[in-house]
Amino acid sequence: DANYDSMDKKSSFKSYYDDYTNGFSIQGDIRLGAANLLRTSYNAKEDVHREYNEGEPERRFKDLTQTLALEDTHAFTPRLSLVTGLSFEQRQSLEAQDYNAKTNELSDFARADNTATNGQAGVFYQLGGADSLHASAAHKTRFPTIKDRYSYRMGQALPNPDLKMEEAMHYEVGYSGKLAPSWTVELNLFHSDISNLIQNTILTELGPQCKKGSAKVLCKQNQNIGKVAEDGLELGIRGWLANWELSANYTYLDRDNRSSDDKLTDVPRHKFFADAIWHAGNGWRLTGSAEGYSQRYSSSDGVQVAPGFAVANLKAGYRFPGGTVVEAGVRNIFDKLYEFTEGYPEVGRNWFVQFNTPL
Repeated sequence: DANYDSMDKKSSFKSYYDDYTNGFSIQGDIRLGAANLLRTSYNAKEDVHREYNEGEPERRFKDLTQTLALEDTHAFTPRLSLVTGLSFEQRQSLEAQDYNAKTNELSDFARADNTATNGQAGVFYQLGGADSLHASAAHKTRFPTIKDRYSYRMGQALPNPDLKMEEAMHYEVGYSGKLAPSWTVELNLFHSDISNLIQNTILTELGPQCKKGSAKVLCKQNQNIGKVAEDGLELGIRGWLANWELSANYTYLDRDNRSSDDKLTDVPRHKFFADAIWHAGNGWRLTGSAEGYSQRYSSSDGVQVAPGFAVANLKAGYRFPGGTVVEAGVRNIFDKLYEFTEGYPEVGRNWFVQFNTPL
């Protein structure tokens, strides 16, 4: 109800879930020569999701993801180095169960595995002092998650067990250096070509599962929408004024759907963050920060839009001689009403106290 203290509607139900992740990683460095370093790593991760609504049997989902990676760094000169990398990745769908409310029976979703080979190469050049240039190219993939493939999204979406993995080519050039003795700047320009982009898309033809009685309801499905191009820049600056440590960064991202007229969702074109830290001495510091985002589409038809917003935060902290840090502050100082997805407002003004103790 309006007070969020009782469930008295026909659409209300109690939903339970229990998730956990197991995994491990191994990394080793091999010095092949004075100018060459080879890094190796292996990662394995098991994701398990368990859910049920009250009065129903439990459904289980399990994925196993493994990655074997190599990265080689070769310094041709004290200023010029080349970094190359190669990875072999696999995601196995080990378990995925569906539930039929009419028969009160469990069945198995269709399961599919993904494999990928990714690579990257980057050139880094020191101009002198703290100034440097870099250029890189990388092929990357993103495997669809358990939620991407199997979630009904509270009855407003259809699962898509056949969802393909995203693939992308990323290109970047950048510069970092000093503006002044106590100020540094970073600038990166990037371009990405993405295929099989995964996006929650409104279905134009509603199936029988997208109806409640005789009424049609909004129904979505995660789909591979085709080819997308992204262009953007990142600009950051950091420096000191007396006892104040100041920083700010800005990101611009232009996304172009080259396969259809569907809007690309959940990503703003402009993003900004800034903070100011006053180092008051004797272990004390005061931090103020602000972040802002432009509007973003929440539905592929462009009807749902989350407007742009900015929020501010403030915290004070003290570091004890042993290294323990105690901080207290307030997030969203001005109690701004905002949302990353249209219709799902975020938390208003809230206070916190936190501790960080080294082992």
